[in-house]
Amino acid sequence: MNEMHKLYGGSIYAYIPANFVDISKLRQVPDSQEVFAHPATDQSIIFDILEYLDEPDEQACRSHFDEIVNDSEAKIKKIEKLDLSPIKQKFSLLGRSAI
Repeated sequence: MNEMHKLYGGSIYAYIPANFVDISKLRQVPDSQEVFAHPATDQSIIFDILEYLDEPDEQACRSHFDEIVNDSEAKIKKIEKLDLSPIKQKFSLLGRSAI
């Protein structure tokens, strides 16, 4: 079961699994991020508003993903799905990483 959460003060809404915890209630999270984690596993859902890169859209998405997983020193990193919307500057990337 999923629950709707307001992200970034209600600017964006997302359905998050009911058993995931809002990490901002446990520790400080950067203003550009919304982070949810499962209390018994290492699974997390991270929303991150990123800066503009002067690269083609697909490459910019991949560059941001690489930066995020490299910062966490992930040993496994894989982009599973990348959607470039026909509406300019609305992109979605689903990836997996493991430390």
